[in-house]
Amino acid sequence: MKYGWRNFYSSEEFDRACREYDRAPIEATVLSVDQTAEGVVYISRLERSKSTALCFYGKAALKQTELLDEVPLRSSFDTELRLPFWFWNLTGRIQWFLNHPRQAEPRRLTERRAKKLVGKVCAAGENCILITHGFYIHTLVKEFQKAGFKTKQRRAYYQNGQGITLWLPTSKEGQA
Repeated sequence: MKYGWRNFYSSEEFDRACREYDRAPIEATVLSVDQTAEGVVYISRLERSKSTALCFYGKAALKQTELLDEVPLRSSFDTELRLPFWFWNLTGRIQWFLNHPRQAEPRRLTERRAKKLVGKVCAAGENCILITHGFYIHTLVKEFQKAGFKTKQRRAYYQNGQGITLWLPTSKEGQA
């Protein structure tokens, strides 16, 4: 991402920075892979999701869905005091986890959204590519795993542009 986070923010500055980050362009040179899309390519409504898809898959047919949108983040309380960036991230995500109304989308709604997407993908019964964003990936992978999907990746932190492969085991794999 082409965005320069600062070390300290007031609550209003942090909220503005989060909105700006969501509109920031990607660093296309890092992502230029030009692979062939095997299946439908679903993207979020954020412009960086579309840019990422175009960098990876060129002119593939893209289907935009709000089910892949990043979990919005905002400051945990109002203050003009400048606090560290890590503080705002941590307290905002704790509020999200605890379903606090200060956050635009509480965890239970994020989980419901991810579960709906997994159901859609399973009902379609086809290979697909999902292009989404950092924090949401954790919830999405967990929902796929609850539905029986497997992955070899065991990371708590995903890098920009990193792919995560999920698959449904065959009956033979399930017995192993």
